[in-house]
Amino acid sequence: MNVTAVVCTHNRYDTTLALCLQAIAMQTYPVKALWIYDDSDKKIDLREKEPYKQLFILLQQKGIAWEVVYGNGQGQVRGHKLSLKECKTDIIWRLDDDTLPEPGCLESLMEVMDEDVGAAGGLVLDVAHQSPSKMASSRIDDIYLGLNQQWFRHSGEPYEVDHLYSTFVYKRGEDYYPSNLSRVGHREETIFTYRIKKSGKRVLVVPKAITWHLKANSGGIRDGQQAMWQQDEAVFSELMKDWGVTPREHKVITLDNGLGDHYAFKTILPRLIDKFADNLTLACCYPDVFRDFDINIISIGEAYGGGHRDGVYKWMVENNHKGNLVEAYEKIYC
Repeated sequence: MNVTAVVCTHNRYDTTLALCLQAIAMQTYPVKALWIYDDSDKKIDLREKEPYKQLFILLQQKGIAWEVVYGNGQGQVRGHKLSLKECKTDIIWRLDDDTLPEPGCLESLMEVMDEDVGAAGGLVLDVAHQSPSKMASSRIDDIYLGLNQQWFRHSGEPYEVDHLYSTFVYKRGEDYYPSNLSRVGHREETIFTYRIKKSGKRVLVVPKAITWHLKANSGGIRDGQQAMWQQDEAVFSELMKDWGVTPREHKVITLDNGLGDHYAFKTILPRLIDKFADNLTLACCYPDVFRDFDINIISIGEAYGGGHRDGVYKWMVENNHKGNLVEAYEKIYC
């Protein structure tokens, strides 16, 4: 199957865009065409700018047709909608302009694109942080957990998910991109790929397909004001209701304290298990204290990486708590 790589870019001529295009050219599964949607504020002719003039020659030598289409500040969603109309190959490979796919990435993704598969993505790893996460989930009802499985290094066979993040391949067909998002396009890839799944096609994550996320500090297709993100989040919330999806409540409790504090907390743990069931995660320093409980236990570092931090002693001071430690835990969590 032929593939067109699609890159929507904004103000990254001098940072990550050239690296992304080079990585596309070096794939072991060659792309048929490269389609660039340039939504930059001050657009230039890339054919006259180094290193792009050399990169375009390289693309030609590899038999990769390329095209630059200029946007008018309407953002990434418009670019992807336009690519569905303009690109003629069976498969579209969507990439962000600050991502760097490893040479075998596309080949690994194409290996799973069977008839019943609508989209497939690999791992999209931050160059600084890729530790495995027990909390991460790609279920649509876990979306507000904010920890996608694609963000964390892991191995194994391809597996089915509800939605994909950032970069993935998909079969050209129905336009599942939303029309009512702002130019930042918050949640647009989740909406797009979940709609593919709802159409009856499988959506897969392929762990051996690795893309590095460079996270450039400047530029970016999602450049916009906070109000735009809030608007898009409201649109997404309404879609969740229409889909009949109820977000799961997650409770992450962090015990970054001593052994005695862990035993004090243990006395209220059965009540918390009854309250939160499978949605309870405990981050602690002494996991053996809770070895008799069937709960999800993670490291302190993983909890902080997800932004979950609780401090019982800070709470006691701030609330002028006069009781004992167990009573403090009861008031906080029960």
